[in-house]
Amino acid sequence: KLLVYANHSYILRIVDVHYERKPFKELMGTPITLTCKTMYVYKWCRHMEVGWHQNGSVGLTDPSRYLTTVNETISEDSRLRQVTTKILSLISEDNGDFQCIAKCENGEQARGHFIEVVVKGRIIFSQDLRTSLVVFTVNVSSKLLLFG
Repeated sequence: KLLVYANHSYILRIVDVHYERKPFKELMGTPITLTCKTMYVYKWCRHMEVGWHQNGSVGLTDPSRYLTTVNETISEDSRLRQVTTKILSLISEDNGDFQCIAKCENGEQARGHFIEVVVKGRIIFSQDLRTSLVVFTVNVSSKLLLFG
């Protein structure tokens, strides 16, 4: 649904989701940050749930794996909510598509585009932590070993 304000020069949906179209290709064990901005009309939406989801359904809510912060600002009839979720340490199960989903109390919702996350290799540390080994899978039958 769209709301048109005659005394303003903009059209605002009841709820809208925006974020950068940027895929992630990172090493296992590294953190990444997903940021989503949602603009909504408070009088039509009231209570708003916004969050990042993996592969269309799984919400990122486990506090041992994710850190989520929410900031909200009010501007006339609308509100801008920014939701930032940090994946603290990538694991192989993080491979997939991530999407920000916003749902209003009245049933209105908006979804952003999918962002692909590719988790590469794994880092193996030696006991003295001065040398480490990064393992990258090249194909099913062989592995490329790099020393760093």
